[in-house]
Amino acid sequence: MLLEIDEVALAEFDRRERGYQRIALTADRIHTHEHFDPEKPIWIYVTDQHQPPCSQSPIVQTYVDTVLSGCLEFSEAFARQFVEQTLGWQHPLDNDRHAPKYGNLAGVKPEQHGLIDQLIAAVR
Repeated sequence: MLLEIDEVALAEFDRRERGYQRIALTADRIHTHEHFDPEKPIWIYVTDQHQPPCSQSPIVQTYVDTVLSGCLEFSEAFARQFVEQTLGWQHPLDNDRHAPKYGNLAGVKPEQHGLIDQLIAAVR
């Protein structure tokens, strides 16, 4: 997913993505059918300690809700595309909505839960 953001938003991403490091990518590393400006900086966030989710450390629903809520700000089609192009939905998922475990829960509206659940169910 490529998003054009300003320096203020980038600083907010840096704050929210603590535990990850922001690294630059060159435009030749991007494979997309969408148009983008290869002269603009491209950043990704990575972790040094990648561990796939498991039953002891599952994907938490509130993280998924936060990410997809952000996608839904653009459109339902964008959220669907994000879900379809993201790998790893077969891993355990902990529905923690009743007692959120994700510390950066943001922007999620309860009325989005049904749609988010439908999007995830389509790929699991």
